[in-house]
Amino acid sequence: MAIIDSIIRLYEVSGGGLPSTLYFCNEEEGNDTDVLFDGKTYTPYPIQSANGWEKTLEGALPRPTIVLSNLFGDISALISSYGLRGATVTRRIVPIKALDNGAVPDPTNILRTEIYTVSRIEWNSETAVIN
Repeated sequence: MAIIDSIIRLYEVSGGGLPSTLYFCNEEEGNDTDVLFDGKTYTPYPIQSANGWEKTLEGALPRPTIVLSNLFGDISALISSYGLRGATVTRRIVPIKALDNGAVPDPTNILRTEIYTVSRIEWNSETAVIN
């Protein structure tokens, strides 16, 4: 597993015209297998960067940016079909041990939950930028 500090970031995307919620993460269980948490399957997907989530006591509200690989056209197909503007992106930061197959499975052990609405999307043949 490609893990930093024994945590994993799980992403859910819903609304914005999507027929169902998408679940994905940047880590994998090894051998390209999915990650399971709270009975949901999170598919590993190449996320090149996810920044701007930090909250501060001063200044503007956070406007996170997620850069996803679009190498195989998956993201551009979603954007073309559903638009995704107005979709809700939920990011959960969870200890690895709390995953369904972790050392201490616990769906309530969520270190942080952050929720944002997609307001802008840019994409090309290689990447999709969602913020």
